[in-house]
Amino acid sequence: MVSQTVSNGVSSLKIRVSKPKKGLIMAKKGICVKTSGISGVYYDESSVKKFGRRADRHFYYRFKHKQSTYKEYVGWESDGVTAQDADEKKAEHKKSMNSTSIVYPRNITFKEIGDFFFVQKKDLESIMGEVYRYKRLEPLYDMPVDAISIIELNSIKDTMLADGNSNQTVNHLFSLFNRIINLAIEAKKLQHSPCKPRHLKVPPRPMEKLDDEEQSRYMNILFQYPDRTVAQPLALAYFTGIRRGDICRLTTEDFHSKTQSIWLSKPKDGIPKFLPINDIAVQVILQQPKFEHGFMFSNKYGDPLAKEILTRFGNEIKKAAGITARNFRPVHGLRHNYATMLAKSGQLAPLQIQRLMTHKNFATTERYLDIAASDMEESVKKTDDILMGNYQQQEDIIQLTKVKVG
Repeated sequence: MVSQTVSNGVSSLKIRVSKPKKGLIMAKKGICVKTSGISGVYYDESSVKKFGRRADRHFYYRFKHKQSTYKEYVGWESDGVTAQDADEKKAEHKKSMNSTSIVYPRNITFKEIGDFFFVQKKDLESIMGEVYRYKRLEPLYDMPVDAISIIELNSIKDTMLADGNSNQTVNHLFSLFNRIINLAIEAKKLQHSPCKPRHLKVPPRPMEKLDDEEQSRYMNILFQYPDRTVAQPLALAYFTGIRRGDICRLTTEDFHSKTQSIWLSKPKDGIPKFLPINDIAVQVILQQPKFEHGFMFSNKYGDPLAKEILTRFGNEIKKAAGITARNFRPVHGLRHNYATMLAKSGQLAPLQIQRLMTHKNFATTERYLDIAASDMEESVKKTDDILMGNYQQQEDIIQLTKVKVG
């Protein structure tokens, strides 16, 4: 309510605000919440039940705890429940929540949470590779997790690099360490991570690729290799850049001759898709015998080809071809080489290369484009000799130009 008064010719305003009736609190959207007069205790009025001459009251309490709001009804006034009773119930509820704390295992070792991780993740398709990596963390097995520090992790990293392991292998190992720790925290076996090994990650080594002579030697060995059960899938990897796991999963039904493509059921990005393939890759598939179980590539006993077998024989072919680069992986290195060759050709758009390589992020494809660009810089330095090959000296061209102008 607003009233106006005049004093000595000066007008002034007096604002009088009407107070709400006792027992009402104005809430959002104009809703009236009825309070009992005790903080945090409220009531609803029944439209049917009566207590004495007025509507019966249903008492409840409400409070916030760790960004959550809790509301509990206590009872009706007609049943003898009072606002004081609701306030006592609220106090008990808050006390129980504040006193409830998680009891974490004391001195739990890294091996204990590691074993727990592999029990929970036993159905993972990549579990065997994870088990192999886990063995490299053996120096941490008997240590209480809280005692693990950057010093121990640095020691493992230095040992691995000294043994000739790639930087990416180190990255994968500490990624496993993080996942073991995070699962233990989620399962309430740990309260927090003892350290942050992600700071130990190092940039990956330069991309794997073969020079022209190495490619020629590799192709000769590959096509003459007597065991075609391993040579054929490696040839497919060479001519398509397909990943090792995708090769071993291929079935005869995944090949579509009409569209000249193969179906990748479980690619790395998780999105099944068709992959276009070239004519040579089609011939590699057509030359492959069919087995009853339906897998495209099998061993000599007719069983599906294992990834480890493909890697082992890939190493033999790599050695026979005289490829001495230690960081060139026997199967995945063929994928890197394929992508690099596509980029260096200059005949494909970057997005086409991304599609053929099934890269989820274009940033991955750009790594190959950067390599192609650096090679082009070296090549352009030789263009002088190429373009000037018919002339012995540059002065001859200058003189020829002057004669034509004259």
